[in-house]
Amino acid sequence: MEQTVKQRVVEFIRHKKISVRSFERLCGLSNGYVKGIKHTIFPDKMKGITLQYPELNSVWLLTGEGQMIKNAPAAESAGSAGISGGGVWGGGISDATLVAGLMKSLEKKDEQIDRLLGIIENLRNQ
Repeated sequence: MEQTVKQRVVEFIRHKKISVRSFERLCGLSNGYVKGIKHTIFPDKMKGITLQYPELNSVWLLTGEGQMIKNAPAAESAGSAGISGGGVWGGGISDATLVAGLMKSLEKKDEQIDRLLGIIENLRNQ
């Protein structure tokens, strides 16, 4: 099963060897914000994270695509190289790249919803 945004945040926190509370405080997030992440991170919160951790690949964090760390050697082969421009996200991620990643994530969610609706319909017909 694919990791959730919350799981990727926790993975990054472990990678940095800091506490969740330290991460929240450094990024300007409220106490317990990470625990409460449901589906995604809103732009204002994401901006605080990318300003504090410019090495963090925002596309990876939001979609799971690419490498966690921008300068990771495998990022070149994963197609994450060449991302430039600041956009509203800062940290070298262009708005177009981020939107493309988010669209891919939404398509996956739509597929999951369609599958679940099919299961519900089958259960109703039994």
